[in-house]
Amino acid sequence: MMSLNAASLCSRRQCCCGALKFQQKDSNYGGDGRFFECLKRVLVIANGRKIIGRITYREENTTSLALTRHDNPHVLGPSSSLLGQNILPQYSHNTQTIGPTALLSAGKKKDSHHFETILCVLQIIIYIMEFLPLSDRISAAQVCQQWYDASRELKLHRKEVVILQDDMTQAVKVFQNSHRPVLHLVLKDLELGNKLSTFWDRFCPQLLSLAIQCCDVSERTFFEVLSKCYHLELLQVSGCRELLMSGRVLETPRDVAVLRKTLVKLRELSLDSNRYLSDALFNRFVAIAPNLDCLSLTGCQISFHSGLCRKFYPDDSARLGSVMASESVLTFNNILQLIVHQARKLRKLKFGHTLMDNLALARISEVPGLHLTVVHLQNCDQLNNTGVLALTQRQKGLRELDLSMCTRITDLSLLEVCNNLKSLSVLKLRSCRGISNIGVSQLHRLTSLTELDLSQCELVTGEGLQDGLCSRTNTTLEHLRLTALNLDERIVCRLAECLPNLTLFDLGFCFNAVTDRSIQAICRHQVLLRKLILTSCDKASIASLTI
Repeated sequence: MMSLNAASLCSRRQCCCGALKFQQKDSNYGGDGRFFECLKRVLVIANGRKIIGRITYREENTTSLALTRHDNPHVLGPSSSLLGQNILPQYSHNTQTIGPTALLSAGKKKDSHHFETILCVLQIIIYIMEFLPLSDRISAAQVCQQWYDASRELKLHRKEVVILQDDMTQAVKVFQNSHRPVLHLVLKDLELGNKLSTFWDRFCPQLLSLAIQCCDVSERTFFEVLSKCYHLELLQVSGCRELLMSGRVLETPRDVAVLRKTLVKLRELSLDSNRYLSDALFNRFVAIAPNLDCLSLTGCQISFHSGLCRKFYPDDSARLGSVMASESVLTFNNILQLIVHQARKLRKLKFGHTLMDNLALARISEVPGLHLTVVHLQNCDQLNNTGVLALTQRQKGLRELDLSMCTRITDLSLLEVCNNLKSLSVLKLRSCRGISNIGVSQLHRLTSLTELDLSQCELVTGEGLQDGLCSRTNTTLEHLRLTALNLDERIVCRLAECLPNLTLFDLGFCFNAVTDRSIQAICRHQVLLRKLILTSCDKASIASLTI
């Protein structure tokens, strides 16, 4: 008997037990006898996860494979039905050879029973690959034809992002000969001309997200690209000076009408860092996204001052709609009109790195029918406790709030967040210098919190973290960033005990907190940890890795 163990292939937390079983002759899968050897390779690649693969030779020329779930109740993958139920039958060894083409065409199979056998094997391979990082999936795809076929499963590519930067000449040649799907595409610092029409025809219809960052693209090319993106869900246009400077993009009502019908699935629109974005251009962009639920204007030059609005709209003509919208300035009043119009659909607003002030934030919070779940306000220097209080009192369904680098925020804001936002799962307070132990000690009220960032909050110490995070065992929190806090070894050990399900722990520049003893406590208690950041922590030695 030969056994092979590999650690867990999972990340989600649902309780599941059970096993997948498959029995097949070595020489029958693909005619080359390599299937189980291939599976051993992938299980080895999966080292560091919590699935147990056991390969057992029971009869002559017969191999039995069992994939058994580890007994850790917190370990489970995305397809719980595969491991939670014994849905795969155990096949006998009296089978015939089936080639790889059986995986692709059921019509060519000689025996439906054998075809189902191969299909079950393919499902096992795909399931295993779901937990592997991209580099390991690429290696696994080179094992044999069957593994390559499994690697092309569409759901394995949903999180892959293709980034093309500086020069597309070689990339276009590669992609023209590739069979891999491209669902998420980022274009950086490129000149997008008419010579890429074949490339757009090939990949635009399958795109789910498209990001155009600092690219030189004409108004006509931009329209033609978007008119082919029938399944686009996210569009990002940032830093595209040449596209917006002329003010002619999407200027004809016909172009807007065509894209409005094409982009019916577009949910997220990001117009970050566009210096030449005006009210007129903004109205055209939002007009092509009738089902918008996320709007990002991070880093845009938005005019919040009412006096400046009166300069460009002396007769309050902005209320007349996009026909009278200014082509010279982007005003908050114009943006607010969209928010009011889309209130029942909008769920996410991102105004980071703008001059958002208390009055503007209060006006957004008071819009009838608006129920926000995500608000990003990082580095909004004009905000203070008044604006945050208005937001937390009226938008109590928030699940994600980013107030990083809002230097005027104090403990009063954090106390209101803890009292009112019971559904909050992500809270970012990096470099909020007014936050101290008084506010942090109340974090235990946020029972749904999965991600917390308190980095560079100079007034926060171990005493506040003890009361806020270590008053009880917290199995919900997964990401914790505490960069450059004044902590000691004791509080890190306590955090390791009380936060067993952390997958990311950032202790960079916590010079006195990171020692051999605290690292050993992390290794002992936080067994699900995937990323531990210890930048410039020089008190730890190699001995900390031995328990």
